[in-house]
Order: sequence, then C-alpha cells, then structure tokens
Amino acid sequence: MQQNLWHIANMETSKTSLDCREYDSGVLIIDHRSKRCFVFLDDKEIVELQLTRLEYNLLDCFVVNEGACLSREQLLDDVWLRPFDTGTNTVDVAVHSLRKKMARVQMHHRIKTVRSFGYRYDKPCKPGLCPKTIVKPRLEL
Repeated sequence: MQQNLWHIANMETSKTSLDCREYDSGVLIIDHRSKRCFVFLDDKEIVELQLTRLEYNLLDCFVVNEGACLSREQLLDDVWLRPFDTGTNTVDVAVHSLRKKMARVQMHHRIKTVRSFGYRYDKPCKPGLCPKTIVKPRLEL
C-alpha cells in the first residue's frame, strides 16, 4: 500500500521528477524538483505540507542533517545564505512557523530545541518498529 501512495505522490509532483527523497522511514517525502513535501499519515492518507520557500529550505536542512545539532548560526549560513547579526531571532521565528505547519500532521515534535545550542531534527519511527526508550533510574545519594 505504501508503494502505491509513493507512486501517487510521485505522479502528483511530476512525471519526470527524479529528485524525490524519502525521509523519516518513508513518513516524509521531499521532492526537490517541484519543491513539495508530502507526509504519509497512515497507509491510506497522504498530505502535502504547504510550505513557504524558507520553511521548505529549513525543513530540507533539518532532514539532511537528521539527528545532528544545528546551531542558529549554522542554520543562518545554510538556509538564509547571508550573514545576520548573531543576536537575531530570525531562526527561532522560522522554526516556530515550520513547527506550526508540521503540527497539522502531528510532526512538530520532530524538531527539538537543544538548549543553549540550536535545534535537532529527530527521525520518527513507524508504529511497532520503535525501540523502547530506556530510562535509567536516578541514583539516590
């Protein structure tokens, strides 16, 4: 079923599009040629994220660097491609906007704030395939 949805998404973007990439274990598809993003909600429903150019570039930067902590300065260099004052909250505003749109498809929690550093994009896992989180008990002293 997932392959059929992938085929539909690929046909919708462009019959000649060869630059589609699957991310998030197939949950997120980014078509670099048409600049469109699709999210598989389940085996039957696919939704297109309506992103601005800036949001698209920001999401692309996050998924390409999946799991890595990206500083605000790195994001400014990679996404905006021009120097900014380091005291600016430009990145924070853009991330907030992207999270808001991703919340519509329950993906906003993928972008984590790394305190005193920047942001990290965490890959989701499909239901039933997620490793259990191991929580170490606190040692009482």
